[in-house]
Amino acid sequence: MHRPFQRLCTDHSRDGGRPIILTLLQGDVFLSFGIRPLSTFTPKISRHKSSTAEAKEADLALQEAQTQLESDPENVAIWGSLGDLRGKAVFLAEAERQFYYQKAKVHFLKMGDRNTKFFHDIVKRNVARSSILAITKSDSTVVTSAADIGHEFVAYYTSLLGTEVQTLQVDNDVFEWGPKLSSEHALELCRAVTLLEVKEAIFHISDNKAPGPDGFSACFFKIAWNVVGDQVCTAVLDFFRSGRMLRQLNHAIIALVPKSEHCPSVTDYQPISCCNVVYKAITKIIADRLAPKLEHLIDRCQAAFVRGRNITYNIFLAQKMVRRYTMKQISPHCTINVDLRKAFDSISWDFLSQVLHGYGFPTSLYFMDNGMCFHYLIFSGFEWFPSRVFSGQERTETR
Repeated sequence: MHRPFQRLCTDHSRDGGRPIILTLLQGDVFLSFGIRPLSTFTPKISRHKSSTAEAKEADLALQEAQTQLESDPENVAIWGSLGDLRGKAVFLAEAERQFYYQKAKVHFLKMGDRNTKFFHDIVKRNVARSSILAITKSDSTVVTSAADIGHEFVAYYTSLLGTEVQTLQVDNDVFEWGPKLSSEHALELCRAVTLLEVKEAIFHISDNKAPGPDGFSACFFKIAWNVVGDQVCTAVLDFFRSGRMLRQLNHAIIALVPKSEHCPSVTDYQPISCCNVVYKAITKIIADRLAPKLEHLIDRCQAAFVRGRNITYNIFLAQKMVRRYTMKQISPHCTINVDLRKAFDSISWDFLSQVLHGYGFPTSLYFMDNGMCFHYLIFSGFEWFPSRVFSGQERTETR
């Protein structure tokens, strides 16, 4: 099945990549239409040969030149080409190492190991682990064809993320008993976004983060910033002014990650939404502005998801409470294992808007959130369903 286009970080360092990017994107080109034609052309730049084949060819050429030099040590032509051949072999070997480093996703091996068998084995293991060979339906029947498996995942996530649901109205009296956003903090959130904020948001995204449906990682935007920077800034600033996002940018891929070694049903896979880089930049700007204000709204007992707090304290507290159960002469105690469904699996936009309004957030903020509703595509490991597209409605999940 056809794989989605992806441009890895190693592709940008290949010969000829940057000049072609500069040529195709030169001029006043609309962002969503400027990158699309490039995505149809760049596979010819970076995928005409695999990185492994290129590295082997360069290494063989270097060995052949060294062999010829042994038989004819006074050949000036061979001496002149030896440096170029050695440089090309080293460059392609490093590119191959970076390629498998990205594919293996072994983050603790940043330096030291070169392109060893370890990385190749990790990539093979990931391919086998991500392959979905069969799925058990709700009626206990098993489907094995790719089309039927794709249909099951799409039906499940369409009902979860793409179905409108009715929610109860929020009781605004509840907010009168707790902290609210101050007027000074609200004004800071409404402050106009600057070009520097957009650039910092793009450049703070890791190069190895998975790309969105357009196939471009943050590494592409960093290298070609002098060409695409103005278009990216225009798209981001236009969103903050209007609260609406371009349809071409408002897409995400649901990558399905198995939770365990044996995953018989669709609920055994963890969904991760892979967004476009411009979308990530917008959410990063909003998150960076919200982060300093959250500590004034969230109680100190909530130890996670707030900068400067550590959930370990609550873990130690829970362990200490459980240890007391073995003590004599204390009142009866019990521990209840509650299976809580994650809230971000079913967020209602109406509910979210009412809560933000109750806390005193500016109206423009949650109107912008409503403009960031996804159109989803399904992608699982090495199984790709390009026609499986549905729109997120009242419930959505973002990662």
